[in-house]
Amino acid sequence: MTKQTTPDFLFEPKLLPPQLFEKFIVFNVNAGYRGKGTPHGVNLIKGNKATLSLNNEGVMNKAAQERYKLMLLKYFKEGRSAMDELDHEVKRIYRMVA
Repeated sequence: MTKQTTPDFLFEPKLLPPQLFEKFIVFNVNAGYRGKGTPHGVNLIKGNKATLSLNNEGVMNKAAQERYKLMLLKYFKEGRSAMDELDHEVKRIYRMVA
């Protein structure tokens, strides 16, 4: 048997839930992506990687869907603490901006 590193998902996530929008942005910014706002959403850019695009309704392009899968895998492996860390950082950023 070969060892499978990433499990196959039973679904292809195409929509990002609104409650995870900020956490997804922070997850990718921590990974080195730079955010750029657009009139219809946000683009996350990193060097020679594919641009991640999210619109205001939560629709993601293919590259963003792959990063979202990675975020979900981290949540499945580490549990609630992974999302709590992202939530704490989102709140810290909001306090800095306010």
